[in-house]
Amino acid sequence: MPHAMMLVLGLLLQDQDADRLKRLEEQVKRQQEEIEALKKGQEKERKNDVGITLADGLRAKSADGQHEVHVGGRFQEHYRQVFDRPDASRTNPDTFFIRAARVQVDGTFFKDFGFMVQGDFPSSTTGPTPTVQAAYLEWKRLTEIRVTAGQFKAPASQDRLVSRLFGDFVEDSPLTRFVPGYDIGLMVHGRLFDGIFGYQAAVVNGRSHLDNQGRSRHDDNDEKEAVVRLTLSPWAPDKESPIRQFRFGVYGSITDTDDVAISGAGVTTFDISTPELGVTFLDPNAGFLDGRRSRIGLELSLAWGPLAFRAEYLLRSDEMVNGALEEDVDSTAWYVAVTWIVTGETKLVESRITPAKPFDLAGGWGAVELVLRFSHAEVDDSIEDIGVSLAVQSNEVSIITFGVNWWLQRNVRVSANVVREDYHDEITFGGGRTEDTLLGILFRFQIDF
Repeated sequence: MPHAMMLVLGLLLQDQDADRLKRLEEQVKRQQEEIEALKKGQEKERKNDVGITLADGLRAKSADGQHEVHVGGRFQEHYRQVFDRPDASRTNPDTFFIRAARVQVDGTFFKDFGFMVQGDFPSSTTGPTPTVQAAYLEWKRLTEIRVTAGQFKAPASQDRLVSRLFGDFVEDSPLTRFVPGYDIGLMVHGRLFDGIFGYQAAVVNGRSHLDNQGRSRHDDNDEKEAVVRLTLSPWAPDKESPIRQFRFGVYGSITDTDDVAISGAGVTTFDISTPELGVTFLDPNAGFLDGRRSRIGLELSLAWGPLAFRAEYLLRSDEMVNGALEEDVDSTAWYVAVTWIVTGETKLVESRITPAKPFDLAGGWGAVELVLRFSHAEVDDSIEDIGVSLAVQSNEVSIITFGVNWWLQRNVRVSANVVREDYHDEITFGGGRTEDTLLGILFRFQIDF
């Protein structure tokens, strides 16, 4: 009997231990689930955290790197003086002016999608002229292929594509007058083989008969313009190569235009002025752009230590008409430029210079760069065959520009250029005054953030 009781008591104790163990296991499981839920909540909160920095502007970035917004801008004040300037409509007064006052918002959403909206508030002779400079959306998941839609720089000419923040000269070469600037359309672009090969292919409105005429404007005819640019950088992957920054490129565009006037009251469709001294050397008095327009260009750039070399050539052809008169009018332009950072910093093509010793009261002087450019632009004499008179104007200009850039800090720059423009034929500026050569100076102060 006692043995039977002991057996029953043992079985009861085993059942109680099993129940207790089961309850403990369930409790541990619940606690583990609570811990996992708490971890997930903390991870979600961390993903929603936003880090804010002041790196070249105001930046806000989510902890998981999926989203980022940057607010920045730039300010550029210029001064232009033409010595013994002819006081006439073909020139602009010697003046201080705000070349650019831009506010920019750009960023990334869901890691794969980018955007930019940039507004500009420059000064002008008629008062403030605020405009949307750039506005686009971009799918950028892959380096090899990206898609951009909106208003962007049409991919033609390295001199036009480089940001004016990082341009070597105060103003562009005259070549940029003959290529599109900002236009509205769709672009596919990317880089292949570790950056050796780059491509850009766009379809845009084609209203940029001259630089930037298509910015923030609907098309003026039913045709669209195809623009393609290809670049080759053979040594780009080799970080030790002294010619890593060598790049060769070719670009072209083609479109048709329909009865676009190039002359008339307030019409400046084909008025050609110099970007530097602002002299209108060709002002057609007759004709229409009507028919095929094509461009083909070659470009070359190389930076080696503190030295850099850039060159470009453009051939453009326009079908022009004036009543029964028809003519294919060619325009050509080119430039060759060399730069040297005398303080020894490494030159990065199309980028800012970061001084080894930024300017400060302790003895830092910043970075100093010398620049020299020879440039030329010409509209063929055949433009006379549609009734455009060249009697009091020129269809050709050659320019020599020498200057210095002083980067006080990586975001602060002061520049000065001396410019000589030779128009080849005498231009009548009014009041009996004629000139075929003018000399002037340009200054720039800029800060960006």
